[in-house]
Amino acid sequence: HSKKPKTSLRSLSKQLGYSSDRSLGMVVKGQRMMSEKMKEKITQHFNFTPKEITYLTLLVKKEKSSNPKEIQKICELLEMNKPGSENYVSLSNQEMRQMTKWYFFVIIELIEVLKENATLASIIESLEGDVSEQDIEICLATLEKLKYIYSRNNIYIKNIDGFLKSSEDVPSASIQNYHIDVLTRAQLAIESRSVLDREFISKTITIDMKKLPLFKKKIRESFEELSDFIIKESSSNSTQKIYQLSVQFFDQISKKIIDKNDN
Repeated sequence: HSKKPKTSLRSLSKQLGYSSDRSLGMVVKGQRMMSEKMKEKITQHFNFTPKEITYLTLLVKKEKSSNPKEIQKICELLEMNKPGSENYVSLSNQEMRQMTKWYFFVIIELIEVLKENATLASIIESLEGDVSEQDIEICLATLEKLKYIYSRNNIYIKNIDGFLKSSEDVPSASIQNYHIDVLTRAQLAIESRSVLDREFISKTITIDMKKLPLFKKKIRESFEELSDFIIKESSSNSTQKIYQLSVQFFDQISKKIIDKNDN
């Protein structure tokens, strides 16, 4: 990623503030773990993107872990965040705690749509009646701090490739709060938007609980396929509006239904 000229290990160590190249050399040879301080110095020196920082963090975490299940999950996240992957940037739990409101993701998308017109005034005007000016300013400051956007000449610019994505199947109060916020917006849309401008489909079914992981995997794959189709079909149209695409899949009753034939 870095556009800096090639440099020696000794020269790089000096640039990072180390008196010798021993520490960095041992990390490169796999003889010691990279410390948080070293990771921070390297990411700042090479101006890593949020996605590249996540990838490096996962690599360090993988090397430190001895739990097979945790390593497997980290490998999945590494695949998702590997350099060159254009689809998603994973959000850490700490980042998600700062982005539980629905409009954080809308503002990122809005900046992408407005492009050179993504000024504070334009963003406020686009969200008038939905989000207060104060909340918009706080949101923009938070996104800048997280390095997901930056400003140049009073224009906000998206600083990530693809979409932000939270962790899957990991209990998180922050993710729950975000989902609740989105569902509240969905309820508002049912009450205030024309049926011609929205789509809600629901079906009650009985499932085999042993196959739940398979069903969830299929839902995610189908969701991505539909999302990609909508984005592709909308890319050349000048009349655009930001929509929320969501899928819910949950049990309606708390007790399991036992098939007596299994006894």
